[in-house]
Amino acid sequence: MRRIRRAAQPIFPAPAGRLVLRDGDVSAFFGRDGVTLALHDRKSSGGWAVKWRPAAPIDLAPKPTGDLPGKVHVLVGSEESWRRDLPAYSGVRYDEVEPGIDICVDAEPRAVKYSLYADAGPATRTFRLRYEGVEELKIMDGGSALLVRTGLGDLREHGLVAYQGEERRPVSAFYGEVRRTAGSMTW
Repeated sequence: MRRIRRAAQPIFPAPAGRLVLRDGDVSAFFGRDGVTLALHDRKSSGGWAVKWRPAAPIDLAPKPTGDLPGKVHVLVGSEESWRRDLPAYSGVRYDEVEPGIDICVDAEPRAVKYSLYADAGPATRTFRLRYEGVEELKIMDGGSALLVRTGLGDLREHGLVAYQGEERRPVSAFYGEVRRTAGSMTW
């Protein structure tokens, strides 16, 4: 039996300057306030939202990357509200989320993957992400993975990748510390 690899779904423009990825029971919204994952549970008709963004209070500007062939059509609601022939992309880039650091998010089959890009400079650099809408964050596998517990189950971030310089030289990266901050659902 041959195994067929499922292609990643495209990212496409949405109203209010956002970009969106819809893949089964998960939608990812890329906006000026960060990335929001909207999770849907078909059994209970319930949902859960998880938002992450750089901890620094800055205005983010998502930029589409990786033009894909074909177009996206959103045929929801009345025909007047349909949106046709939208461009399709494979990723989203957030430039300068902190001085010298960019984040790239790429669509993968049933997942999104983010990478950090840092300007050449000091070997040690701390970068913090803020998570909202989670029940627990737990560092796993010696810092190479992060368990994100939601009301609908667990998400796992693994294989953190960081690059430095124009030549995209891989550098060591790990999840170092989890701490709870203001509010019961913000980490």
